[in-house]
Amino acid sequence: MFIKFGLHWLSILLIVAFLLADSAPRPAAGRSFSPPLQGHTATLLLDGRVLAAGGDGANTRLFAPGSLQPLPGPAMGAARRQHTATLLLSGDLLVAGGLDADGRAQASVERFDPAANRWREVASMHTARARHTATLLGDGELLIVGGESEANAALASTERYAPAQDRWREVQPLATPRAGHTATLLPDGRVLVVGGRGAGGALASIEVFDPRTQSWSAAPFTLQTPRFDHTATLRPDGRIVIAGGSDRFLQPLASVEIIDPARGVIVGPSLAHARTRHTASLRPDGAVIVTGGVGLETLDAVELLPPTDAGWQTLPPLAVARSEHTATLLPGGALLIVGGATAGPTAERLPGAPGSAQAVAPLALARQRHTATLLFDGSALVVGGLAGVDVLDASERYFPVGDEWRTAATLNQPRFGHTATLLGDGAVLVTGGEAGGAALATVERFDPAANAWRTLPSMQFARKRHSATLLADGGVLVIGGEQGAGAAAPGVSDNASRSAERFIAATGRWQSTAAPAAPRVDHTATLLPDGRVLVVGGVGAGITSLTAAEAYDPASNAWTTTGAMQHLRAGHTATPLPDGGVLVVGGFDPTDENFTVFSSAERFDPATNTWSAVAAMTTPRQHHVAVLLPSGEVLVVGGENRDGLVASAELYDPASDRWRTLILPDEEGRIGHAATLLLDGRVLIVGGWRPFAALNEAFIYASPPAPAAPALEQAVLDEGGRVIVRGSDFRPASAASSDNTRQSAANAPLVQLRHADSGWLAWPGQASGTLHANTLITSTALLSDSAPVNGPTLVTVFVNGAGSNSRFLAGASPPAAPRNELYLPLIAK
Repeated sequence: MFIKFGLHWLSILLIVAFLLADSAPRPAAGRSFSPPLQGHTATLLLDGRVLAAGGDGANTRLFAPGSLQPLPGPAMGAARRQHTATLLLSGDLLVAGGLDADGRAQASVERFDPAANRWREVASMHTARARHTATLLGDGELLIVGGESEANAALASTERYAPAQDRWREVQPLATPRAGHTATLLPDGRVLVVGGRGAGGALASIEVFDPRTQSWSAAPFTLQTPRFDHTATLRPDGRIVIAGGSDRFLQPLASVEIIDPARGVIVGPSLAHARTRHTASLRPDGAVIVTGGVGLETLDAVELLPPTDAGWQTLPPLAVARSEHTATLLPGGALLIVGGATAGPTAERLPGAPGSAQAVAPLALARQRHTATLLFDGSALVVGGLAGVDVLDASERYFPVGDEWRTAATLNQPRFGHTATLLGDGAVLVTGGEAGGAALATVERFDPAANAWRTLPSMQFARKRHSATLLADGGVLVIGGEQGAGAAAPGVSDNASRSAERFIAATGRWQSTAAPAAPRVDHTATLLPDGRVLVVGGVGAGITSLTAAEAYDPASNAWTTTGAMQHLRAGHTATPLPDGGVLVVGGFDPTDENFTVFSSAERFDPATNTWSAVAAMTTPRQHHVAVLLPSGEVLVVGGENRDGLVASAELYDPASDRWRTLILPDEEGRIGHAATLLLDGRVLIVGGWRPFAALNEAFIYASPPAPAAPALEQAVLDEGGRVIVRGSDFRPASAASSDNTRQSAANAPLVQLRHADSGWLAWPGQASGTLHANTLITSTALLSDSAPVNGPTLVTVFVNGAGSNSRFLAGASPPAAPRNELYLPLIAK
């Protein structure tokens, strides 16, 4: 009994000692800090990158979209820890104060220009400070509140910074000096400061700053438990969740309080783990996620509070225990966790909430091996296909608003196994396919406005099971396929074609191009950000893992072989990734007499032309479909393997290199189906085959609804190459993430571009001054040969991780630019 009692108190003393190490007065000099990375800041920039600054000196790190491997950023002029970082209306990042390399508070301020990739020193604050808060006010000025002085005393000082004039001015101080508090920007523009540590220890008081009067007032209510180093998370309904922290005895707290600025404070459900120096983030679905911190020890525990406040739920733990880390909410709802660990990876990613599937209205006609193409008006055009032995000439359009199918015009030629490509003018180009056991050379064009098909000049060769890729110049590259009757035998196709031809959109005619090195059937062809087309796998004589992939350059009309793949594949999928790579998943080895179906996946790097293995799916599958979601995850649905049809779906997170299995309700699996990303961000899965008939079933995969998502009304490309976006609710009304700097964290609106044919994502950034506009965003100028702009392009706005509906980009072509200037991130000149 005595031993247990003694160990209990020993644990408490260790915790107190740990907390005192950062909360007690510090020596004026000599207290240098070194890894692990703690006390840094992490800020989501307007181009989709995350900048982690300080914590281990003057170092910075830049995390590109979809990547957990940071690139070194330019060093700041001074070492910093426990500073603040705020994204200004210009898109620049302002870091202020913090502890220097000797552990002393500093007044210096630096400004980072993401476009120039450069830091510059700007006017210093009047007062040196660390562990303060920084809030971007509605007029674009910055409010700095409290903190600790060079003498390690809590401060009442408040300063306001005007970025345009590079000028600081002191405003009315706090009534109570405090550090380690939180500051929350309220929807009405006021700033609510809660708790902190003062001269007498932990504080329960709450003060409110009014920017119009430049003054502070005491809130008519206080916390029930004094605390500091807690988190404050502003919800869409205006309530603020105050979680954890340290009490007046320096012990971690599990208690939670919820502030309603209009009514007062109530007690919320307690955390399962008492913690301080943790993070709290608001997920797009309204849930609050708390990660890490210090309790009886450094924690890896993750907890979630649903919007109903029904109690904290335990989520899978972090990869390693972390404290004084950061959590940055990313578009789509994932969290980038950086630093805070004494060992293990610098960063990890917590996935967003998984979506769910539900049945929608069925097709009028069951069909398989058809196509489904998103049109400019948001409907999805389903064309042709096979029903039993019947080859279909029927087309249908799905309208998400109203959940209804409408009959479209009839094809001039029944067909299945064809391709369908959305052109720049909104028409759909259908090529080849099969009918009557023979490959087709015929080509048709669908005009959605006239609801009519028109026959175009035929291809030079009949083709089925070929590929068609929209090029950057608006043309379409058609590659390979079978040219005769009959199905390919495993590993060989006597009729496989090695020809390629190009549709010229301006003339409506076909032009021969250089031929690939190997004939191919059931391959994939993916437009790369640099304008090349990556062709992968398939069935054809002479194809091996060494020659399984090659790339076509339209500018030089030449083919080059890439590095060797891990496996030769057919019946696979190839999907672009947010970091510029291409994910190839599943399929089978056509040379394997045992008909091996792969669960493996590999990634192509366009910068090096090499392949590398990535995490395998949980289930082998071929003849599945794969869609890149706006969040950057890849959704894989259906397929088959040696055990039969695969009923499950999987989500791949390229940043963490992990798969999650999704169980689809009432779904028995299917092949020969089609998948289309709709304008509202949902994925339509339609038709297919299941023993022993074609399907008319359709279902939709959707991410959890976001209660505070922005709405997009129009996206236009102006003559200067800028995207002008109009809509509503672009200004954040809630705080996305609260990290250990306890700043008023509200992620700025981000503009995402998506090439409709290839799926490539890009983040153009915003022109100066539009960060807090609620109804209008103007992007920075785009480059003319950017894959996401040359061709139908979808525009989406993300606010605090929640995506808007999408719109097709309309308007003028961007100005000319040298061909080697590439727009997508991570693809260098």
